[in-house]
Amino acid sequence: MYEESKIEFDWKSFLIKLALIIVVIILIVKLLPLENKNLSKNFSTEFNNNMTVLRESSSQYFISDRLPVVGESRKVNLEDLISIGAVRSLSDKDGSSCDSENSYVKVSNKTSNHELEIHLICGKEKDTVYVYFPKNESSPEENPTITTTTTKKTEPKKPTNGGAVTTTQKVVTSKVVKTIKPPTNVSIIFNSNGGTLVSTQSIKIGNKVIKPFNPVKTGYIFVGWFDTSNREYNFNLPVYSTTILKAKWVLASNSLNIVKTTTTTQPTKVTPLKITNQYIVTFNSNGGTSKSSRIVNYRDYVSRPSDPTRPNATFIGWYLGDSLFNFKTRITKNITLVARYVVTVTKTTSAYSIGVGAPVNKTEVTHTLAIPTELKHSSYQNVRIDSVYFDRSLSTQEDLDNYYRYWDQTYEGVSSANAFTSGKPKNFVYFDRYTFSIKANKTSSNIYNRSVTWSGNVIRTCEPFTYREVSGCLYGIKYNIIWKYDMFI
Repeated sequence: MYEESKIEFDWKSFLIKLALIIVVIILIVKLLPLENKNLSKNFSTEFNNNMTVLRESSSQYFISDRLPVVGESRKVNLEDLISIGAVRSLSDKDGSSCDSENSYVKVSNKTSNHELEIHLICGKEKDTVYVYFPKNESSPEENPTITTTTTKKTEPKKPTNGGAVTTTQKVVTSKVVKTIKPPTNVSIIFNSNGGTLVSTQSIKIGNKVIKPFNPVKTGYIFVGWFDTSNREYNFNLPVYSTTILKAKWVLASNSLNIVKTTTTTQPTKVTPLKITNQYIVTFNSNGGTSKSSRIVNYRDYVSRPSDPTRPNATFIGWYLGDSLFNFKTRITKNITLVARYVVTVTKTTSAYSIGVGAPVNKTEVTHTLAIPTELKHSSYQNVRIDSVYFDRSLSTQEDLDNYYRYWDQTYEGVSSANAFTSGKPKNFVYFDRYTFSIKANKTSSNIYNRSVTWSGNVIRTCEPFTYREVSGCLYGIKYNIIWKYDMFI
């Protein structure tokens, strides 16, 4: 009666479509831009900081005449950057020096920008990142120059009257010649030779370099900047090529004479340099904004630096040991001054509060809080209540136990011994949290007042009990206190 129809599955068509889908998915995954290839990598804080330092220092190093022409690249390893003072020595999370020989920075001049490849190895951690920055006018660029040539070409022309005729026509040809724009800037690299870092300067060819502030090196006196021929550099001379200057130091322990050779346009002259005793005053900002060290002559005064700033802290002054330093003190040795601050800190504690009275629809309780035991510390000052807020009504035996247990350390005044001992959980009323009121009774003239008042509407009455021959209820809440105090650091 019915004819069965058999449907055959087209496996060939299905497999072709499946293969196409897989190919499309692979292409999408391959072509999707990965904004940050390092998202899946977990590096230590020290390694990330080292990578940031190397990236910033190499961006400063590869400028003007150090940049390659289009299609070329230049590479410098970390060891060379450290030796010329372009970057400080880097250490891994265990305090060991990073691999300065195999860590490197490589810059490549692409068609539209420069690619900075930074490869860093510190202990067991290593990574390579790429930074791209646009080209600027000081970079050597390839500029196309179009050369046009005009020539004469003579061709025979078909005669019109049987005679031989020739004609001359002009042929114009052009060719493109790439010329390289020479660099207009040069760099002056300052190798501080163990002293504080001095930034490289980039100036136009033929200009004079600005003499930087003297670097500082603990236990040494700065003599001057010297070139690769060990001659003191003359900052009044124009600069025509990249120059490396190295700081020279002498020990600060004794007065001495140093002979230095000065580079001038005149014949070389030798002059004795008299060095007097000098000392270094180091400013430890203690987590605040950094302040440079000062070199001070023997028995001179050190000038006071601007006040450092530190988040959520107020600067007090510069301390030598445990004493506030007097800047009218004459300097006779190397010293370190440490910044001290007052920091305002908050801490939250809880209080169990219970009152007793006749059954009513609304009650009010006032008491005075004691300073929490954990805040009674010699370095904590000006302890005061910042704010209070309602947590919940008390209703259990555990609440009663906690009230008795913490009374003596929570409140100032009479001991809680045997207070409300006949009260039970069934004797608690229950408050409406939405109409509850609690406040700290401090004022602008007395911010250290630790009195607290709370009141609430009763939404569930109690089973009365007899307290001191009076029938009454327990009115109890738990609330939180936010304390503020000042701490010297």
